[in-house]
Amino acid sequence: FVFQGRGSHMGGHIEEIPAEDAAACRSRNSGVARVPPHRQGCAMRDKNRRESKRHKKLRGHYSQSLALKAQQRPEMEADPSPLRSERELAFSVLWQKISAGATESGGAHPAVLACEKWRRKAHGERNDLWSRITAIFQQSNSDWWRLTAAIRSGVPIALRGTVWYNCSGAEARRLRASRTYHQELAAGLALPSDALAVIDMDVPRTGVEDAEMGPLRHVLVAFASRNPEIGYCQSMNYVAACLLHYSDEERAFWMLCSIIEDLLPPDYYTGTMSGLRVDLKLLDTLVAQYLPGLHAHLAEKGIDIAPIAMNWFLCLFVNTLPREQGHRFMDCLLHEGPKVLFRAALGILRAREAELMSIDGVADAFLLLR
Repeated sequence: FVFQGRGSHMGGHIEEIPAEDAAACRSRNSGVARVPPHRQGCAMRDKNRRESKRHKKLRGHYSQSLALKAQQRPEMEADPSPLRSERELAFSVLWQKISAGATESGGAHPAVLACEKWRRKAHGERNDLWSRITAIFQQSNSDWWRLTAAIRSGVPIALRGTVWYNCSGAEARRLRASRTYHQELAAGLALPSDALAVIDMDVPRTGVEDAEMGPLRHVLVAFASRNPEIGYCQSMNYVAACLLHYSDEERAFWMLCSIIEDLLPPDYYTGTMSGLRVDLKLLDTLVAQYLPGLHAHLAEKGIDIAPIAMNWFLCLFVNTLPREQGHRFMDCLLHEGPKVLFRAALGILRAREAELMSIDGVADAFLLLR
């Protein structure tokens, strides 16, 4: 290609010329811009200088755009994320639909059967494949399965308190109770001082703010009054603090009562802890079934993970998992029941399986699984 004319800024144009005519073309066109050999270095410097000015100009525009975005960012972050808002809206619509259409059974709220999936087995529900296929043709049951999938994906924070209260069965327990929460609290405060000493020692260790210690103490004292055969067991403070994060004192109290008295197996927090011991044996059987390599390695090294899993089960994983993951575990536990304990335990062991296969003692297992 040969440029003809006095320069691009003078209206020149580009014309394709065959290679054999290039030499004749160059000699014929005296107006072709050519750089003498002794000026080639200067021309290169001029070109670099022009490009540098152009890049500086572009960087200036880019910096201005970044500054504008930085000024707008606080306003953007103050608004809720559209995706999160859409998820909350979808969950709210499903929740209202179930609340309006479910059959009332044993509670004041009509969505009791939809929420308390862990209780529906007592009403004859089956969870096999054929039952799920049948549920597709039943609108209400289809919504129940959709609710289960939505809860497993995580309940929106704004709705978590309401969903927990309905899924736990706390409202039905409150209606059946012979004494109110405030009556239980008054009776608990009248207990001997030695009965309250352990609660007073454990509340500051929970890790809550000073303003939250009073409500936490009230919930634990009221529960000890309602259940004198259980009283207070260490680790209840973590569960109660988790419930208080989304509810007031009274609702948190009735949820705690429903979890310990009804949802979990009996004798979980009693002196013998017989229900807890049975679950730990069952967990060992499940590890042997689903993680046989890990189970064989732990048996060979003489490592018993029961003391570690005991803390998991008593605290319901709220002081083991990060806060959001622990609260999502509570979403599923309150909806589906104690089988979620084993799912979470097996999930943690599977996630740590490669590291557990390389340890030789209980201390190493504790560091990995605490």
